[in-house]
Amino acid sequence: MRIVSLRNLHLWHRWLGIVLGLLVLFWFISGLVMLYVPYPSLTQAERLVHLRPVNTQMVKFSAGELLKKQTGLKLETLKLAMLNHRPVYHLMINNHWQSIWADNGQKVLVSQELLRASVKDFDASARIENLTKIELDQWSLSTKYDGHRPLYLAELDDLLGTHLYLSSQTGEVVIDTTRQERAWNWVGAVIHWVYFTPLRVQADLWRQVILWTAFLSMLLIGIGFWLGLGRIRIEKKYKNNRITPYTGWKKWHHLIGLAGGIFCITWLLSGWLSVKPFDWISERKLTEHERLQWTGQPLNIKDMALPINIPRNPSLKEINWVNFAGNTYLLCRGVSQDWLLDKHTGRSGKPFSRSVLIQQAKRLRADHAIVSVTALQHGDLYYRASPNKIILPVLRMQFNDTNRTSYYINANTSNIVATYDDKSRLYRWFFHGLHRLDIPPLSDFELPRQLVIFALSGLGIILSLAGLIIGFRRLQRGHVYKI
Repeated sequence: MRIVSLRNLHLWHRWLGIVLGLLVLFWFISGLVMLYVPYPSLTQAERLVHLRPVNTQMVKFSAGELLKKQTGLKLETLKLAMLNHRPVYHLMINNHWQSIWADNGQKVLVSQELLRASVKDFDASARIENLTKIELDQWSLSTKYDGHRPLYLAELDDLLGTHLYLSSQTGEVVIDTTRQERAWNWVGAVIHWVYFTPLRVQADLWRQVILWTAFLSMLLIGIGFWLGLGRIRIEKKYKNNRITPYTGWKKWHHLIGLAGGIFCITWLLSGWLSVKPFDWISERKLTEHERLQWTGQPLNIKDMALPINIPRNPSLKEINWVNFAGNTYLLCRGVSQDWLLDKHTGRSGKPFSRSVLIQQAKRLRADHAIVSVTALQHGDLYYRASPNKIILPVLRMQFNDTNRTSYYINANTSNIVATYDDKSRLYRWFFHGLHRLDIPPLSDFELPRQLVIFALSGLGIILSLAGLIIGFRRLQRGHVYKI
């Protein structure tokens, strides 16, 4: 018995459709929802909006003074902000957050009183209806919150049904959601990513589920498209001048499958590739070696002092200590911009010169030469992989290594904001290009891009719905093995 026979291909297509058709239908519908409702999170801009301006005059202790007696610390992040009208240092040490008051040098003890004050800082009109401690739930699954766990969930008594998640380590608000946002996500991201808590907490199992369901769904549509091509007649047509032998839902399934089949296959393929099967292609991130070469040294507690005179600035919401080329700077964050301060004088620093950035960039890949340096005012095809990303003027440097590695650098802050090589460039086209249609000329026109996505997803929805109706009618009649 031949496994790959015409009869068996029909049976494979039918049974895969019966088993996976509903999931594929939901994938198309949930993808449209995700165009407008992202998964709940607190973005950098939202977080900064709710912070009070930093009052450096209230700071009595430097972070260096507070940490000088501690040894063996792997200090990854240090920032100064305001909490409950007081200056506070938030530190990421050994992958966990902790906080120290900058006005008295005492460790922050996260109490119910502090949490309620933090909620008031976030929203002055907030009334807490319920405050409970949780490890994780549907909206706090991401590993980026692990350093803050356990979390506190503050349910607010407001018209929006707001829920705020606060860190038990720092007292900060780390996630905000509304009733509408949560409701839409049940038919959006949760279904699209198969992001159900009991499954998602088992990361390896969840990944395998996504890999196999997406792969089998591609097989389902690929077989259907092949079979559909074999039944179409353009010249010697069927009875009544029809190009398809089918009627009713079968006709629509056949014709729409041919019209939208290629899109459905590439869309499922790009979703499958997003889970990085066999580590073929993926986004590129800086390695620890590259970070150290760029910064010149790890964060050093000796450099963690504030200048005596920092001008009062209502836009200053947070101060971060960062290193570049062996020197420490203060990275000031505001809602609309970031800027550097000199750690000695407190004056705003000028953008780093091209020559300084090039000289430091050479350390990133010491065995290879820089072949091009380009100033980009509006990004390029790669440093705009998300249509909603804010594009800053950057300097792009590309090396002559085998993977053609490139770095995108913000000269105002010294930050490497993106990095690409051949694998991540392929990922950009396969995922952002095929899955989100972030391709020229649609990349620059958001409304037309969304209209095209709606049109193509509509074909996928009708195709899936027609296949489900046909399959379940077969089940009802008991004719699932009949061709």
